[in-house]
Amino acid sequence: MLAVQKIEKATLVESSQKFVTDKTNISSILNAFEENTDQFKEYTDPISNKLQSESYYSLAFFKGKENETPQKGTYAIHLFDDDTMIFTDVTKNKSYINQDPNDDLLNIFKNMISIP
Repeated sequence: MLAVQKIEKATLVESSQKFVTDKTNISSILNAFEENTDQFKEYTDPISNKLQSESYYSLAFFKGKENETPQKGTYAIHLFDDDTMIFTDVTKNKSYINQDPNDDLLNIFKNMISIP
């Protein structure tokens, strides 16, 4: 499952919450990232600073079957209003930022999950 939420200056916009359960769509999102890893570099600044001060969409991946309590997945993606994208590998506790915030990859992600 993929949970998509709009966060504005550290506050959840509840009307923006949506859940994607289509495994094909979720796989497409992950594949789009994996096919474009060369467009990212490691992000070494504390991500919490950026998350607290800016508006963004949070994409959180969860594991588990329907009717089970979901478990946190391996990845989280943050799509910021300034077209910056930060991809976090939760298991490795590492984050990666897109090197060119104006690239097409961000639009691909936004189109896949139908966000403005």
